[in-house]
Amino acid sequence: MAKPAPYLAADLLAGLSIAGLLVPEAVAYSGIAGLSPQAGMAALFVGLLCYGVLGRSRYAIVSATS
Repeated sequence: MAKPAPYLAADLLAGLSIAGLLVPEAVAYSGIAGLSPQAGMAALFVGLLCYGVLGRSRYAIVSATS
């Protein structure tokens, strides 16, 4: 069994921190727009997925408003 990379714990912590910011933001923006919270979450995940597949910049900010 391979040992996890030394930066895996830091990456996991960073991912959870960003998720803690993005999820409430997505829900709030969908509420402002008069949509359901599920629509905000769908927009968030679609944006993240599209950037993960097509994005080339390490410095771009991806959120519900992307």
